[in-house]
Amino acid sequence: LLCNNMKGSDVALKVQSPTGCLAHEFHILSCLEKRMKSKRGFKMITTNIFPRPLHFVAHGDGGLLAMTTASRSGINLIDLVNLYLAKEDSQVPELIALYYVSQMLQHLEILHSNCNILHCDVKPDNWVLTKTNACDSVEGSDLMLVDFGRSVDLEALDGALPHSVKFKGRATTKDMECVTMREGRSWSLDLDTYGLCASAYVMLFGSHMEVYQVSTTKVWRTSKPLRRYWNRALWNLLFEKLLNGGIEESQPKKLREIRSLFEAYLDEDNRRQHLAVLLKHQAAMLPKIK
Repeated sequence: LLCNNMKGSDVALKVQSPTGCLAHEFHILSCLEKRMKSKRGFKMITTNIFPRPLHFVAHGDGGLLAMTTASRSGINLIDLVNLYLAKEDSQVPELIALYYVSQMLQHLEILHSNCNILHCDVKPDNWVLTKTNACDSVEGSDLMLVDFGRSVDLEALDGALPHSVKFKGRATTKDMECVTMREGRSWSLDLDTYGLCASAYVMLFGSHMEVYQVSTTKVWRTSKPLRRYWNRALWNLLFEKLLNGGIEESQPKKLREIRSLFEAYLDEDNRRQHLAVLLKHQAAMLPKIK
């Protein structure tokens, strides 16, 4: 009854008892959808990168949130890493990892710059494989960012200068704390970009990201070295820029600059064609239902 207007489409139902943050998540997703629709050009190219809220119902003993789904399987990046390990005894192909990072950079740029929403829980589990809007798209040709229960509407806190809003204190698990949070400084959009780095790291290494600070330079780095045959220039740029710098730099601008370099690399030497072959092969590996 909640989803009569979604006949023929899959719907995700999130049920909680007690209701917890379901009402807040419905509100955030509603703001996100409204702001995306108000931006010219977003309707067609970004339809499936965030869930669309459909209905929210609260009862005395709990609540139910209905929203659009990324896919029937619900495979996320952690599942994908485990799938490659089980079926091919390997990590996610670097070309797919590079492509997914370019998509994550774009999605966070839209979320932050155009919608003024801070997700606060970006991590590998919350990037779910989905399709693009292209007619020949396969599952896994794009990613949807899910789970907005902890998100903050920066526009509601400061409508004139939403990116000037800063926070202090711990707001996530210790392993997902951004550098500024670890150092006791103010944090904001860099919490989400730290989660993007953690998501990239798990695709490369198959393990959760650990970071350390170089004592002489005070620069934060990932604990494992990059392999010599990877595109170390791009990966070093991503981790060094997003782990360091904090809130002093313009995060949306930084995301845009890094994404342009990732996309330029993917556009060279027929890499897009090779990527399409890899994604098609990957789609054939994915289970129909998780």
